[in-house]
Amino acid sequence: MKVLQPLILLFLALLIYGMSEPAEIPPELRSLKAKVVDKKGVIHQLTAFRCNDGATLKFRKGSLDYTLSLTSIRSIEVLGVEDGNARVSVQLKDGKKESFELPSSTRCTAQTEVGNVSFYITEVKRIELLQGEVK
Repeated sequence: MKVLQPLILLFLALLIYGMSEPAEIPPELRSLKAKVVDKKGVIHQLTAFRCNDGATLKFRKGSLDYTLSLTSIRSIEVLGVEDGNARVSVQLKDGKKESFELPSSTRCTAQTEVGNVSFYITEVKRIELLQGEVK
């Protein structure tokens, strides 16, 4: 039993250390740039853009849930907030436009030249995703 105690402690220490590491940016999002217009009309240029620490966003339309890759989205326009959800218009890279709802708790993060930035979807008017595009 005494031989197992140090091994168990080492395993627990590694487990706790692994849980304390920040989420790594998915490779497809490292080059994802975004132009964000906040509620005050200020434009922010961002890189390594992601929402809810992932490469996808979960939208709701009616009673169905849609999962879209951030790399397939051209823009998200926040139309308003109702019943704890943000009403958004999403334009896809292929030109299709759809209306969805997003939870108001949707949190996006990114990097800027001066540091990291994070915001809730309800704090912005528009997000343009610019992967591989020059603007």
